[in-house]
Amino acid sequence: MSAWIFEDCIWDDADMWIDVGQWRDDCSVPLPDYQQIVSFSFSLDGHDFYVLRLGNNETLVYDLTTGSWSSWDGLGRDVWPVNSGFNWVSVLGSLDPDAPATNVIMGDDTFSTLWTLTTDLAADEGPFENDSRREFSRAATGGIPLRSRTSPRCNAVTLTASIGDPLMATTAISLRISDDNGASYKNAGTVTVFPDEFTKEVRWRSLGLMRAPGRIFEIIDSGTTVRIDGLDVDVGRVIQDDTN
Repeated sequence: MSAWIFEDCIWDDADMWIDVGQWRDDCSVPLPDYQQIVSFSFSLDGHDFYVLRLGNNETLVYDLTTGSWSSWDGLGRDVWPVNSGFNWVSVLGSLDPDAPATNVIMGDDTFSTLWTLTTDLAADEGPFENDSRREFSRAATGGIPLRSRTSPRCNAVTLTASIGDPLMATTAISLRISDDNGASYKNAGTVTVFPDEFTKEVRWRSLGLMRAPGRIFEIIDSGTTVRIDGLDVDVGRVIQDDTN
């Protein structure tokens, strides 16, 4: 079993790190012999977030506003490279046109870089000057549970989202489905969205029969949408399986 250290990194009045657990005095440098659990919180776009980074295994983010958990990562890692963050009140009200879009300040343990979060971009800036933006995928999952031996047809799945203003010239939305509680997934296809296609239908058709224990739907977006409103499933005639 790995040794773990729990840390809750906060700032004091002199803008210096305080390690609440007193295990070490620098929350930005990983301790080599331990798997660290680091937590911090911030508010963005009317939502309060609690971040729990489980060493180098996973970063879990809890949205207190919606009451939901999600997993964040980046830069090809299993974790979100950010390992500390807070809302810096001093940033608010700046007249500098190059000032960050929000007052959320983040520090990472990959490039020793300070970042600001914004809701206006669906891509990350590079860590160095003149770097190009880096796309990142966002995934949303939901499911329909099924019991007994009924097998309804999945005629179509329709996504309602804000489209028509993608990050890049052509970005895509993909759908994956799982009929074994997420143990494996099947790619149901990709829909490419072009600029100014505000009325484009994002739909996947003829997805076969759904059986118990049900079907999981996973939407993967590479920067096409700003908001996802919902996913509607057109369920057809139910087929009864009478085999023993």
